[in-house]
Amino acid sequence: MITSQQMRAARALLNIDQRELAQLAGVSVPTIQRMEASV
Repeated sequence: MITSQQMRAARALLNIDQRELAQLAGVSVPTIQRMEASV
């Protein structure tokens, strides 16, 4: 399982925003936001 911190770091390394990640993953932006906000 990936942590929220790892998810944000990976997104930063790929230089993509939450909107683009959501689109690539086939989920909504609020889903990405909830995943990144989890502890």
